[in-house]
Amino acid sequence: MPESKKKSRKLVQIVATSLAIAVAVVSEILVGWIQPFADNVSDFFRDGDPVLTSVVSIDAEVPGEDLLLVGGVTNADLDRLETLRGEQREQWFRERDAITAGPKEVKIQVKGNRRDQVRIVGIHPSPECSYPADSAYLINMDGRGGIPPSIGVVLSLDEPFDEPVTQDPEHPLKYVPFFRDRTITLEDKETEYLVITILPSYGGGLCQTAINLEVLVNGKTTTQTIGDDDNPIYVLSTQSTRDPSPFQMYEGMCWRPVPYTPSDMAVYGRCADPSNVKENW
Repeated sequence: MPESKKKSRKLVQIVATSLAIAVAVVSEILVGWIQPFADNVSDFFRDGDPVLTSVVSIDAEVPGEDLLLVGGVTNADLDRLETLRGEQREQWFRERDAITAGPKEVKIQVKGNRRDQVRIVGIHPSPECSYPADSAYLINMDGRGGIPPSIGVVLSLDEPFDEPVTQDPEHPLKYVPFFRDRTITLEDKETEYLVITILPSYGGGLCQTAINLEVLVNGKTTTQTIGDDDNPIYVLSTQSTRDPSPFQMYEGMCWRPVPYTPSDMAVYGRCADPSNVKENW
């Protein structure tokens, strides 16, 4: 083969190899540039917030003894209560959205909704408290009575905590700041359960609160809110039986609740008639 043809073929091979390398390099650069953009576009078109949330349940931490009926009770209501027993009585209160006093336990499912890991770095309430007019507060009611492993958080609408806390595993009676040494991390489609105990504001009457999650996504913090006017979270302060209250106070240990007045009188006397006293007193 002539020397000139050998050189020409060698040149073609060199050019072809160089082009292949160049294409590979450019492709790698383009993939590196396009991939984050594609990921961002993918996240952009995903439905919903970075963390998908759903409220599993809202319960009194201790099934309540004191109940509030917003809007009060009528004589007809009291007459009806006098005839109800057991589940019928509890159902009557449920149908009227009776609110239990004391700490409230909110169980929430959280689920990662981004390709990259997201982190919950803060949880805090945003309460609005008042004493609704013409509301009836019933004392000494008998209540109106498993989720997967969960993360326990305690929030306070008042003192003693100004940040979320959790029980110290080594000292169960001690509480420590929840986010001091941790965050809640969620991979794409990973699910966790939060059990959030909300302590009432003891000077605040009835509080409607939202729960705000601070979520870190790609270095930016966003706030997601759980609880609104359509799905309210109510937390009711236990009312003192010794101090005047803006609520209409009733003795709930009577089958027919009677207006409550602070006294040392036994419940039999406060109910006015021994037959009006619940048998389980």
